[in-house]
Amino acid sequence: MALATAEKRGAPMQFSQRFIASECAAEPVSELNEAEFHGIADDLLEDLEGRLDALDDFLDDAELTNSQGVLTASLGDKGTYVLNKQTPNRQVWWSSPVSGPKRFYWNAEEKKWMGTRDGTELVSLLRRELKQLLGSEFEL
Repeated sequence: MALATAEKRGAPMQFSQRFIASECAAEPVSELNEAEFHGIADDLLEDLEGRLDALDDFLDDAELTNSQGVLTASLGDKGTYVLNKQTPNRQVWWSSPVSGPKRFYWNAEEKKWMGTRDGTELVSLLRRELKQLLGSEFEL
């Protein structure tokens, strides 16, 4: 509100350095070129598609699709996961019925997809969330 009022009066907006640094913290940057990114991201989506195929054993209405860089796992009334490639950022973005949206980058040192904000490993997070949603250990 104060910013909008200052704008109306023509006063320049001022931000503290601390605000700018905390709001604009840089995400980890991938060193992958485009071809490397597509190869590694496609491998992830195909691997997860194969692992998630067993959801049929847990849910009658589970549906899985992997098309054009987007993996969708519909878990019926439990929600839907969507993982998709974001080529310009060299990231995989995810939408979860449990944790919401997240972004993951390829950590070449650890050979894992890691959360850009909290460092969470993608497959471990998916395993924990599926256990929570399904009420039992889902071998991922």
